[in-house]
Parts: sequence; structure tokens; C-alpha cells
Amino acid sequence: MVFEHPSFLFGLFLLIVPILIHFLNFHRTRTVYFSSLKFLREVQSTQRNRRNIQDLLLLLIRLLIIICLVLAFAKPVRTKYSERVVPGGLIGLYLDDSYSMEINGTGETLLKQAKKQAEGIIRSYPPDTRFLLITNGTNREFQGVADPEMAMERVAALEPAPSATGLAEIMKQFSEDAAAKRNCSAIYLISDFTESLFDSPLAIDSVGTQVFAVPVRTGAVPNISVDSCWFDNPLHRSGQTEMLTVAIHNRSGENIESLAVRLTINDSLRNETSISVPVSSVTEARLPFTITATGWQRGRVSIADYPCEFDNDLFFTYRIETGISVLLLYEESPNPYFHRLFRNDPYFRSDEYPCKGFPRSDFKGYDAVILTGSHAIDNQLSARIKNYLNQGGTVWFFPEPTGQLVNYNEFLSSMQLPSIQSQADYVIESALGRDQEEWLKTVVVNPDKKIRMPVFHQSFRFQKTGAIRSEFLTSLGGEMILWQFPVGKGSFVLASFALEEKATDLMFHPLFIPMTFQITSTGITNEYLYISLNNNKPITVYGALQPDAGPVLLRNRSTGVETAPVVKPGTGGESMIYPTITPLPGFYELSQENRVFKLLAYNNDRRESDLTYVKDSLIISRFKNAGWSAEIKSIDRPKQSRTKQAIDQPNRSLWHLFLIVAIALLLTESFVMNRKK
Repeated sequence: MVFEHPSFLFGLFLLIVPILIHFLNFHRTRTVYFSSLKFLREVQSTQRNRRNIQDLLLLLIRLLIIICLVLAFAKPVRTKYSERVVPGGLIGLYLDDSYSMEINGTGETLLKQAKKQAEGIIRSYPPDTRFLLITNGTNREFQGVADPEMAMERVAALEPAPSATGLAEIMKQFSEDAAAKRNCSAIYLISDFTESLFDSPLAIDSVGTQVFAVPVRTGAVPNISVDSCWFDNPLHRSGQTEMLTVAIHNRSGENIESLAVRLTINDSLRNETSISVPVSSVTEARLPFTITATGWQRGRVSIADYPCEFDNDLFFTYRIETGISVLLLYEESPNPYFHRLFRNDPYFRSDEYPCKGFPRSDFKGYDAVILTGSHAIDNQLSARIKNYLNQGGTVWFFPEPTGQLVNYNEFLSSMQLPSIQSQADYVIESALGRDQEEWLKTVVVNPDKKIRMPVFHQSFRFQKTGAIRSEFLTSLGGEMILWQFPVGKGSFVLASFALEEKATDLMFHPLFIPMTFQITSTGITNEYLYISLNNNKPITVYGALQPDAGPVLLRNRSTGVETAPVVKPGTGGESMIYPTITPLPGFYELSQENRVFKLLAYNNDRRESDLTYVKDSLIISRFKNAGWSAEIKSIDRPKQSRTKQAIDQPNRSLWHLFLIVAIALLLTESFVMNRKK
């Protein structure tokens, strides 16, 4: 039992007043004159004893009246949850406000049920208790240490959060937040405890904190979600047919027939198909469409599923470029094969300059730089290339058979790339790289038919490397012919041959044009189609921000709400952008001075789509494996009588009972006084 107003307990000092009255007897005596005392000498002693008992009974009744009145004003509350808690302690309270808690349970959402449980827990503690409230959202207004009244207000105002936080991170927050103040004497976890909550192992408990898990659940919930989407070709051109593949996950207990999948681009319906999704499986839907516009495009894949609706839509963005800008550098004359290719295809915008005659100090504005016919790389050109790579550019280098190998190796080693070991003057047959099979399907009519690969008569042998790479062409023995390496924020494509007729027939091969197209477009393909709301990685912008051009803004296209994200410089000249609040699902414009330089799509975390509830015994087991003392506080109770329910209430107030007892004692005192007279 605890008291809502414990300061009234000081009123118990008033008990000394009736005690003093009883023993000091302030009544004044009066003299009665009798003619004789003869008949008063035989007073019975029993009458004196009866009066003494009546006086003691009156004293006891008056003391009990004062005690009952004081306790009634202090408002005692019979508690259930606070049995093991030290008064005035710190109580941890996690309230799961993720989208899975929006499912309707017994006439109301699970989040509303969780709020009622949280309010009951808060009321069950003394007023001097402090609560460390933690939720899934990043809004600090609803989190942190608060007194009971403030904690109740925060719980009542809580809304569903678009992001989900794992239980390991939640327990870590309790430890870190409490460490600077005091340890939590108990932690309450109110959640539906889906499998996604246990995304990583729990940290070991070092202080012996008591954990109470309060499951708030409903029955089995069937769910179908749009999990992901991707393009067959990462490079997009105006007027070409795009192929979008969408993964639909059936997490229900039955087969789904004729599920409608809709694709809208820029708010216009572009495709709709119907698919069947077997039980507990993922089915891919193929959605072809054509767009003639350029610039940023907004896409949305939708299905209809109830009651779990937060994963019915998947937003994505991509950009259609007006062309590829290429810089062709040479020593004496431009490479004739690249020259003809770039001049005959209007999608390429090419400039040709001698290595020492380029008029600018950087390669900004070019999607790719191709270096051919150069016998040596001077320091100035090397510095320009490295700076360009750090800003996300693509460089394609062809060494010359008569080039200075020492100079080449110094240039390559400065970027931690494999160096040249020797020259091979024998015929080498090539094979497609291990990660190019899917790309091949997009550029040949019959990908299952074996095609003749390019042959190399003159090439270089490079040292073996375990570096991360993308292999376009290799020898039959697995040695490098044309590999792509990440350097800085860009990519360096290293060829083992010179692009000339006596060295190879690649420029006459059908793969030459699509391979050139793929390599030169590496720097302009989108980094991602969408961002998960549980992804804490920053947004990367290459060369688009000007420090003195004003603040960077992140604007929700639907609501028009703008926020100013935190902008930090990267290591390679890029800008790293961190949103200050968790965005809602939808499209966002990243702009500076009214110039939109990036369009982003945010989606709800698909981990929440798995609505498999963890069994109570397994919850306790996982906590105990990490050294936590855990119990289940179940709110699921069988139906019972109104009297029984009233007794079982965890926060029942008792002040009115003490007031009734005080009134009864007053009536008893009046009765005893009358009998005494």
C-alpha cells in the first residue's frame, strides 16, 4: 500500500492531543455540600472499574478516528506492481508504439491497450517515483525521466512511430540513460513482443535489474506485404521499356489468389497485374512500363491487405538522365573507337582533350573519364584523378604496351590497386565475370546460348589481389582482363590491354557498346531506390552543396513540412546529411536555395511485417540467458465477478474505506458517551 499524498501522514502527531486530555483531565471539580457522608462510604469498586474501561474505550475510539481521517486525506492506494520497488526509486517503462501495435485487438488497438497498462503501472507507485520512459520514436519530447504526472501526459499523447527499435537497443538505452543518474529498480516492457523485437542478442545485465514483460496481443494476424523492388537495368533512359520486379511476401496461413498489384509513376497508373501468392512464401511480380520524361521520377507499388496496412505501399525514386557526359583524355590522338562510338550515339556527350591540355583544374561535371594512349601519368593528372574519384567519379584506364611500367605502378599503388608484373604476348581467351550473368541477360537476345567472347593477343599480367572488385572480363584461368575497383567514393576500371587492333578484338565485339555504356554510367546510377525508416545511415550527396548558398532543407511533398537536417562534410568532398527527425513514409525533396538536387523515398521498416508473436516462455528464456531477472505480467484474465475484479485492480484507492470507518467510529463514540452519562 502506498499514499498519493504522504505529507498528510504528519497529522498522526495529533494523536497526542486525546492522550493528554485523558491523563491530565482538565475538567474542573465543583463542591457539593452534604449533611452527612455516612451513606457514601460503601461505594462499590465495580462502578469505578466500569468508568475506567469506558474512558479507555473512548480514548481508543478517538485515536482511531484521528488515524482514519489522516489516512483518508493521505489517499492510500493498494498496489500490485510495486511489491519489490524501493519508494522514490527510478522505474524504467518501455511502451512499444511501432506500427504493429496499431492492429485492432478486442475492440481497440493494441497501442490503446498498452497505454492503459502503462497508466495503471504509473498510478501504482508513490508520487516521488520517477519514470524513465522510452519509445520507438526519435522525438525526445515523449522520452526521458519524468514524474508520474508528466509520464501520464506523455503516455496519453503518444502516437504510432514509423520506426521500430530492437529490444537489445531498448535495454541499452535503459542502461545508458540510467547510468548517469541511478539504476532502474525495475523495468516494464509493454509490447506485442513480435519476433522482430529480438533482432539481436541482449546485452548482459550487470546490476540485477528486475524486468517485467507485459505482453499486449491479439489473435493470429494474416499479413501480406510489399517487401522490396528493383530494376533489371540500373541505368534509365527516356523512352526505354523499364522492368520493375516486386517481391510480395505472404505471411498468412492460406494461399492468396488474384492479388492485385498496382504500379504508379508520378501519380499516374502505369501497370496493374494479378498474381497468386502461396502460403508462407515470396512471389515476384514483373511490371514493365515506359517513361518519356527525364529527371527524378516518383514510383509507388500498392496492394490491398487488411488489417495490417502499414506495409501495403512501397515508395521508390529513380532518375532518368538526359545523357552521359564523358571526358576522353589522350597523349597524342583520341582513341578512334571511342571517338566514333561517342559521336554516333547522341546519348553520349563527349569532350576530347590531351592529358596536358585540359583547360580546367578538375573533372567536375563529367560522369566518366577515359584515359587511353598515355605512356606516363604525371603528378598533376594523378592528383586530378584521385580528387575526381573521391567525389564519386568513374575512371577507365588503358595502359600502353610501350608505357613506363614503373610510372604506371606508382600511379596504381597510390590508390592501392594491383600493379603490373609482366607483359603477355600470347593469345588469351576471355570469359564473362562472375557477377555479370544478370547483366548479360539484359543485352543479348538469347542469354542461354553460348556466345564467343573477345580474344586478347597482347596484354599485361597483374599481381593477384583479394580487393573488393567487380569483374567484367577475366581470363579462363581467372586472371584480370577488365575489373572495376572502388576508390574513394568512385570507381576505377582497370584494363589489362590497350584498346587497339593488334591487342584485342573487343571493339568489334557486340559486347563493346553495352559494356561501355554500363561502365561510363556507373557514376550516375542511383545509390538506392528507397530508404528504410530504421536505417540510420546518412544521405550522401556528391558535389551538389555549396556551403554559403543557404540551409539545406528536407521537405515532405505530401504535407509540405520542412526540416533542416544536419550536414557534415565527408572524407572525399561529399556531404553527409542526417535527418533531425524520423520522416514519415513518402517522398521527400532535398533542396538548397529552392533547388531540388535529390528526391528521396522513405518506407516503413519491413521487419515489422512479421507478426509472429514470441511465446512467453521464450521471452523469459532469452532474458535469463543474458543474466536478466524477468517475469511475465500478463493482462489476459478470465471473466470474473464485479467484486472479484474490484479486488484484483492493481491501483485501487482505499481512502473512502477509511472515511467510512471514521464515521462509524464517531457514531460509536456518541453511543459510549450517552451510556456513560
